[in-house]
Amino acid sequence: MNIFKELKEFAKDLTLLIVEDDIALNGELYELSKLFFMDVKVANNGQEGLDLYNKEKFDIILSDVTMPIMNGVELCKKVKIINQDQAIIVLSAHNEVEYFVELIDIGIRQFIHKPFKDDEFLYRLLKVCENVSLAKFYKEEKEFIMDEETPSATAQAKPKKVDDVLSQKRLSSKSFLTNLQNSGSAWGVIEDDITTLIEINDDFEVYINDIFEGNLSYGLLLKISGLLKRMQTILSQIDFMRQMAGLFLDLATFLKDIDFDSLKDEQKNKFKMVEFIYDDISRFIQTVFVYKDTIDIFYLQDSLASSIKQLKNSVQNLPLEEEEFELF
Repeated sequence: MNIFKELKEFAKDLTLLIVEDDIALNGELYELSKLFFMDVKVANNGQEGLDLYNKEKFDIILSDVTMPIMNGVELCKKVKIINQDQAIIVLSAHNEVEYFVELIDIGIRQFIHKPFKDDEFLYRLLKVCENVSLAKFYKEEKEFIMDEETPSATAQAKPKKVDDVLSQKRLSSKSFLTNLQNSGSAWGVIEDDITTLIEINDDFEVYINDIFEGNLSYGLLLKISGLLKRMQTILSQIDFMRQMAGLFLDLATFLKDIDFDSLKDEQKNKFKMVEFIYDDISRFIQTVFVYKDTIDIFYLQDSLASSIKQLKNSVQNLPLEEEEFELF
């Protein structure tokens, strides 16, 4: 599925608030976004945006930083007081880096630097829409799934076979970990591996921050590749995790084999997409192995596969497939 079709699928039931004081850019963002979202509203400054937000809640806010009356930082702070979980994407110029620390401190990780290209904007929007849509799905389904999956004493004593569970196309982290624990003496080794996996993910975040701060290098990509390979080795030894392990290996190999010195600056800049991939990987590890509360351990596989494909195509300047133009 290409990025346009994916965005239409994930955004079709979502609402978006655009807060941007540049009238021309505001109009362009509106015209582009309304192709995907159920509803799009616009505001020309932070105060207008806050007034709209107080009247009707939005799934996603897209906000500029420097605006009259109330700037984007103040808007984000006030919105986060109302709803700590509100999804916000911040549009920022490169000379506005002094605001990043304030925004990160209140939980904002999604930034788009101006000027930007449509594909970068749409891809960032897609990843946020995926997160919001899946969170809404999870909230609506969790109670039903947990009731449905309450195991009987007999079921607890007899772990499911891999093929049986895969045929159901959904496996909660609760059932997944129960199956692993019932695997016998191997559970001790698996438990140690899971602890290591979580620790590796913490190291991964350090490297992502280096990319965010503009410290990209081939050496940094090699370090990330090494972490991904270690994660792949662990996951490949756990039932139900082998497909995800294959995605980790695919990305690790791509980062290791890339001829970094031959890339143009524009191509190197595309490696910022690794931030999105890290978000998917971190969310996967957190929901499956840390909080153990996901209703489906497989739900991020398609998202991660799509992100890796998009990264490869962007870095290698591969042309869009013909079907990707049909939206326009």
